[in-house]
Amino acid sequence: MTVGPDYSNPSGELPDAWSRSVANDLKGGPEALEGWWKGFNDPTLSGLIDRARESSPTLQAASERIQEARAQRGIAASQGLPQSTMDGGYSRNRSSEALLVPAPPQNPSNFYSSGFDAGWEIDFFGGIRRSVEAAEANIGAREEDYRDTLVTLFSDVALNYVEYRTLEQRIAVAESNIAAQRASVQLTQNRLDAGLVPKIDVTQAQTNLALSESLIPSLKAQLVYARNRLSTLTGGFPGSLDSMLGKPRAIPLPKAGYSAGLPANLVRSRPDIRRAERELAAQTALIGVAESDLYPRFTLFGDSSSGRRQR
Repeated sequence: MTVGPDYSNPSGELPDAWSRSVANDLKGGPEALEGWWKGFNDPTLSGLIDRARESSPTLQAASERIQEARAQRGIAASQGLPQSTMDGGYSRNRSSEALLVPAPPQNPSNFYSSGFDAGWEIDFFGGIRRSVEAAEANIGAREEDYRDTLVTLFSDVALNYVEYRTLEQRIAVAESNIAAQRASVQLTQNRLDAGLVPKIDVTQAQTNLALSESLIPSLKAQLVYARNRLSTLTGGFPGSLDSMLGKPRAIPLPKAGYSAGLPANLVRSRPDIRRAERELAAQTALIGVAESDLYPRFTLFGDSSSGRRQR
């Protein structure tokens, strides 16, 4: 007999229909989400994510929480096993010489004792089974925490990597504009010397050049910040990724037609929703644990002891 409600997966409202033409074009789904960054076809991005998976302290902490939940499950399961204790004792006796009435002399004696007792709670109403059920659901919740950490970590790595490559391109474009504006300033100055344009044209060209040149230090500082963030996310230190990032490259773009899939599959793939579902399962099982406490408990006890005196 097991008291308390049995858990059932909650059902959500889904669209009655889905566009067939759109559905046929989708190439995503749970399998695609496992390595979504590979859709960018960028070996450096894949290497950064692999490095983050191996070295991130946040990910290691999430893994330790899974081990803790598994240990808690073992503790809950052990409540259904016989519990036993053993004890032993030793004492030495001899007659006191300070007695008012002298006693016949006796040799000192040693006394040894040992005991064993055991108890086994019969899980008649299923409280222990519900505890194990709740512990297993908590393991699932911690595993989804780990996956949620993966999603956050990998997305942060990808976002900062794309930002890094974007800043490289912005710097390249800005430097190209500066070169063109310098040529424009020189050309305008030559036209001024020839009396073809007023001096204000030269002043305006010089102002535009100065504004463009002022952008370069800010862009380069942002580039350094993005590189340092990537180093932190991958468990390294500033400068540890210089050789890996290499020379400026194009901004990575995903493959055409890539999608996460149908809405129902997308929702089921979200670790935070899957974690909430496992936590709901754990709380449902704990209702059974609480209900079992309203009923009497049945426990079988047994014990054995022995003693021996030695002179």
